[in-house]
Amino acid sequence: LRAFIAEQLQCPSRTRHEKLEAVLNRDRELILQFLGECKGGSMSWGSFTTLQEELCWEQCLAREQIFGNDAAAGSLPDVRKALSDPKTLTEFLGAEPCPAWLSKLAAK
Repeated sequence: LRAFIAEQLQCPSRTRHEKLEAVLNRDRELILQFLGECKGGSMSWGSFTTLQEELCWEQCLAREQIFGNDAAAGSLPDVRKALSDPKTLTEFLGAEPCPAWLSKLAAK
């Protein structure tokens, strides 16, 4: 994600809001990649929690880099909220197909 953020910072054709939106969308892609590669089950939830904490931190840093001194103004766009449980994660994914293990955890 850091390399992607660096690319966005160097993209003169995008507005600051477009750059942050691209970072947020990349975050979603990384979550989908994780879900596609992990074995699933409740044991995957701990790894996912660690991943999303890192991604949320990277989003905050990206927002600060993109908006610079405007960061103190208090009117910055939101970053993604923590996906604290399987149900919240499935809602975040929306129309994306969820792995069976995740759907099972979300139904509990």
